[in-house]
Amino acid sequence: EEPGEEPGEEPGEEPVKVDVATCSKEITTPYTADTRSFGNMFNVQTKSKEITVTGMSLYTDLTKDLFYEVYTKRGSFREDDLVGLDSWQLIASGNVIGAGSGVGTPIPSNHILQSGDSDNSMTTIPKNTIQGFYVTFTTEDIKYSDTSLSEGDAMVSNSDVDVLVGVGVPDYPRGSKLFGPREWRGQIEYIVHDSCEANNATNSYSSSSPTTQSSSSLKTLVTRVTYLFNIEYAPYKVPSSGLLHSVSEIIEREVKLMLVSDDLESLHLFLTEVISTNEKSLVEYPCVPAKSTSCATVKTMMSFEHDATLSSERVTYEFLRREGSLVIDIEGKYYFTYIGVQAIEAQTEIILE
Repeated sequence: EEPGEEPGEEPGEEPVKVDVATCSKEITTPYTADTRSFGNMFNVQTKSKEITVTGMSLYTDLTKDLFYEVYTKRGSFREDDLVGLDSWQLIASGNVIGAGSGVGTPIPSNHILQSGDSDNSMTTIPKNTIQGFYVTFTTEDIKYSDTSLSEGDAMVSNSDVDVLVGVGVPDYPRGSKLFGPREWRGQIEYIVHDSCEANNATNSYSSSSPTTQSSSSLKTLVTRVTYLFNIEYAPYKVPSSGLLHSVSEIIEREVKLMLVSDDLESLHLFLTEVISTNEKSLVEYPCVPAKSTSCATVKTMMSFEHDATLSSERVTYEFLRREGSLVIDIEGKYYFTYIGVQAIEAQTEIILE
């Protein structure tokens, strides 16, 4: 309870595509939280492709049996019925055992209701569409975070979707009171409709990018490397709602340049996802804006596919030791200062391996 609140085809003329069912993706928030209540309402905004939600994880610090419900609606959760649930469709409900602190509690995939007709299924979200979600337990056991962002700002972003800042719900079933703004914690699993092109590996684990290690018998790993920045930006040039998407695009571009450098190209690394999230300012590295600028602490997580003979520790070290190239001033709009884990810490792991 919140304090102070009331309770594939062959190659040809067209790009190579793979079966959309293999284009599975996810977007994940940090699993950190400073408050709890019954539920959350938030919006998801798709970009240039239609998606179908296939799974979801919620966040609780408990390890007991819990009953959950997930609702959705076309348009913002703020539209139409703000008190009852008449405009909402229940898409999943049932019992789950909480996974505990620091990890998501996944909803069984067979609980998610999906229509065979993607035009009518409420779990399928058309491109360039805002869709509201309401997730709740029947007890005050869902965890989420307060935020300095505004409701509707992008909280987590990738090339397919934005998850926007929403509100906390202090009652079950929902009533007229809402806590806001609040950041939902969890994961949304989805598949991408339209194309999953082989020559565009970013955000797609199923991309069959050209490589000398093309044998399907080779095992691959996915390593996630995290950068942490304080980013100063000009608010009159960059709206806060577009900051995370812009940061992800900048880091994606810079990392792709690293991947074609002489010493990294031989490692056959493939960037598959870039996700940026807002973080609280660190005490030891406070995010203090200069005059006429704003400042945000941003965590960017990059996912790399690589052969299993290459250790994750080596991959992490190679990118952390290049963080100096990311202290950059871009077009007078952004200034990046790296404040995350240093390469020497990753190098220690390699030595101990």
